[in-house]
Amino acid sequence: MSAITAVILTFNEQIHLQRCIDSILPLTKDIVVVDSFSTDETVAIAQRNGAKVLQKAWENNHALQFNWALGELPKDTQWIFRVDADEVLTPELVALLKQAVIDAPASVVGIQCTRKMKFQGSLLKHGGMGGTRVLRMFRYGYGRSESRWMDEHIVVDGLCGHLSEAIIEDNLNHLTWWTAKHNDYASRAATDY
Repeated sequence: MSAITAVILTFNEQIHLQRCIDSILPLTKDIVVVDSFSTDETVAIAQRNGAKVLQKAWENNHALQFNWALGELPKDTQWIFRVDADEVLTPELVALLKQAVIDAPASVVGIQCTRKMKFQGSLLKHGGMGGTRVLRMFRYGYGRSESRWMDEHIVVDGLCGHLSEAIIEDNLNHLTWWTAKHNDYASRAATDY
């Protein structure tokens, strides 16, 4: 087992998953795909790349899915890296994450990085989307996803380190899909409110 286990939630992510896994493999070969019974090639792509596939019916909540996955991991898991299927890790981030696992004192239980977003092929730079700090890696047993319907985050019981490099969200779906997704996000935010 490697020091880092990457966890990816999926449902019909065949257009994103290979690219995501390719960006993770320089960091770890220990990849867990938590799939919500995809009907496309998502599971086959995961399996071809050596990922462990767990399947759980979607309950319309990312936090429930991710926290369930944490309970399915081996007890000797060391670090968890949470990544979305439409995200890619930059090589610079991978290098810093590898070093962070070696250098992090025992008191540091979480690692934050920068999250940037591409829209229609261009990196967003303004409107609050030019780079936000997100906690994506944490020691097993010290973190979980907060229970929210929208904009859930990883929370940890302890101190966090901060890395300057980025994970990039680059969704390749068409604009109609993107609009429907954000309409759904608005409904989720209203539910949380």
